[in-house]
Amino acid sequence: KTIHSLKQKQEKSQFQITEISLGNLSRESVTEILSDLLCYRQIGKKGLYGGAINGADDNDTGGDGQQKQNISELAELCHRRTIGNAFFLFTFIRRLLDDGLFTWDATNQIWMWNLRNIVEKTAASTNVVKLMKEELQRLPSSYHPGFVKVACIGDSFKLEVLDAIWDLDIYDLQQYDFMQGQSLVSSWSQEGTSNYVESDLKNWISEIERKGFIEKYECMEGEVTYRWIHDKVREAALSLVPVEVLWSLKGRLGHVLLTKLKLNESSSSIFAVANLLQGGYTPSNQETKTEYAKIYLHAAKKASSMSAFVSAANYCGWGISMLSPSDHWESQYELSLDLHTVAAEAEVAIGRTENVLLRFKAITSQTHRPMTDKLRVYSAMVRRLAGLGMTTDAADHTLYVLKELGVTFPKNKPKRVFSLLSKLKKIKKQVQRLDLAEIKNLPNMNDPLDVFIQKMLSQLAKFCYRNKRDQLLMPLVILKIVENTLRRGANEYGPLSFSMLGLLFCGIKHDVKTGNKMADIAMELLRGKSYKNLEPQTVYTVWCFSRCWQYPLTDIVEPVSRVYADALICGDVESSMISIWQYICL
Repeated sequence: KTIHSLKQKQEKSQFQITEISLGNLSRESVTEILSDLLCYRQIGKKGLYGGAINGADDNDTGGDGQQKQNISELAELCHRRTIGNAFFLFTFIRRLLDDGLFTWDATNQIWMWNLRNIVEKTAASTNVVKLMKEELQRLPSSYHPGFVKVACIGDSFKLEVLDAIWDLDIYDLQQYDFMQGQSLVSSWSQEGTSNYVESDLKNWISEIERKGFIEKYECMEGEVTYRWIHDKVREAALSLVPVEVLWSLKGRLGHVLLTKLKLNESSSSIFAVANLLQGGYTPSNQETKTEYAKIYLHAAKKASSMSAFVSAANYCGWGISMLSPSDHWESQYELSLDLHTVAAEAEVAIGRTENVLLRFKAITSQTHRPMTDKLRVYSAMVRRLAGLGMTTDAADHTLYVLKELGVTFPKNKPKRVFSLLSKLKKIKKQVQRLDLAEIKNLPNMNDPLDVFIQKMLSQLAKFCYRNKRDQLLMPLVILKIVENTLRRGANEYGPLSFSMLGLLFCGIKHDVKTGNKMADIAMELLRGKSYKNLEPQTVYTVWCFSRCWQYPLTDIVEPVSRVYADALICGDVESSMISIWQYICL
C-alpha cells in the first residue's frame, strides 16, 4: 500500500524509486525462514533439528513425545506445496498451526511436529490454488458468495460496483440463464438456498481485509479501491463456482451493473462491466446487443487513452460482433464508425497490419459517406505505412486525403519549380512587413479540420524528405503550413515550418536577413506555448542553420545543449543525438 502511494507521488515530488523484482523463494531460503520461526538449533552433523534444551542429545524427544524432526524435510515439503511463493508459504504455515500440526513444547522451548501427519493432511493441497480454495472454504459459508462476486469483477474493485450486485443471490442466478430464459444447471446447491444469509457488505470487506485476502489502496482517480492480495487468491475464489455456472453468472452480474450504473468512457468501472458482459452469453435481442456494443466502445476508448491498445482492440472486436450483421452501416452508422475507427487506431499501435487493413477497408468502402468521417482511419493507415517504411504509399494516401479536403499541389516538376519560386517571393514580402508583435498576438488555430490538415501536411513533409521522388514537393508543403499559420492561427506545426524556411533562405538562397526573420518568428510562436514535441527540432534548426550566420558560435552552445535534454524528455531520440553531435563539434 505504501509503495503504491509512493509511485503515485513519484512524478510530482521528483524522486526516484528503485524497484527490485523478487522471484519465488529457494529451498534454502524456506529452510532459513522455518528455522527462525520454529526456533531450531543445529545439533551435531546430521542436519538442522528442532531446538532442544542444552545438553540434550539427538535421540531426546519433546515434551509431547514427538521425535525431533529434520527441519530440512519440512522445508522441502513446504516449498513443494507453495512453489516457494512467500505469501502462500506463510498461509500454509498458518494453516498447519491452526490445524494443530505444530505444537509448542514449553519445557524445551521448541516447536514440535510430525512430518508424516503433515504430509497426509496436506496431500490434497498439491498446488497453491487448491491451498487457497481450502483456506476460503474454512470461512463461514455466508462469506463465499462475496468472494465469487468480487472474483468475477476482476483483479480490483470499487465499493460502488460491489454494492450494486451485493444483494443478488448467486445460488438463484445459477439456476436460470437470464439471456436465453431457460434452466441452466441444477447441480450446484452445496450450501442450499433455504438457509442462505449473506454477510453485510461492510463487515465482509472489513473481515476479508483483516484476514489478508484483499487490500485497500487509493487509485489514480483518488477513489478507494480494493484488490486481491495475489492473483492466485482470485483464481481460488473463482474455483468455488462450477465452470458451467461461471459463464452465466458473469453475464448476469454484468447485465445488472449495466442497468444500475451510469457508464461512459470516463467511468472507473467500465472495464469491470465490459469484461463481465464479454464473459456471459451473447444476447439474442438486437437492442440489448447495441447497448453492449456501446459499453465495449466506451471501454475501448478508455483503454486507448491509457495506452492499453491490445485491450482496446479486443473491446472493439467484441463491440463489432454485437452489431447487426446485415445493415449495421445503415442502422447503426455512428456506432459502427466509432468502433472501426478506434479499432484501426489501436491495431496501428499494436502493429497488426492485416487488422488495420480490415478496418480501413470497412470504413472507406462507405463511398456515400463524407470524407470527414474517414479522416481518422486514413491517418491511422498513413502511420502504419510509414511504420513499415512505405513512405511512397504513405505520401500517396496523404496527398489523396489533402486533395479531398481542398489542398492540392502541382504534379509535374516544371510546375512545382514555378510554384515554389513564386511562393518564396510572396512569403518573403509578407514576412518583411510583419512585426513580431503581430505574431505574438496571432490567435490559436481552433478549427479541428484546419489542425488536421496541418498535421497531415507535416507528415507529408517528412515523407517527401525521405522519398527522392517528392523532394521538390517538400518546400511547397512547408510553405503551405506557413501560409495556413499566418492565415488561420498559431498551431504546433507552425514554428518548425518557419525554422525550416529560415534554413532554406539562409542555406540555399543565401538571404541571411530573411532567414533570421523566419527564425525569429519561429521562436516567437514557441513563446508561451506548449508545443513540447516539436520544440527541440525547432530550436535546433533555428540556432544551427539560421542564427549561426549572425551570432558567435559560443552563443549556440547553450541552446544546443538544452535541445539535447528537452528532446530526451519528450522521447525525440533523433533530435537529441543530432544536437549532442553538434555540441561536440562546437
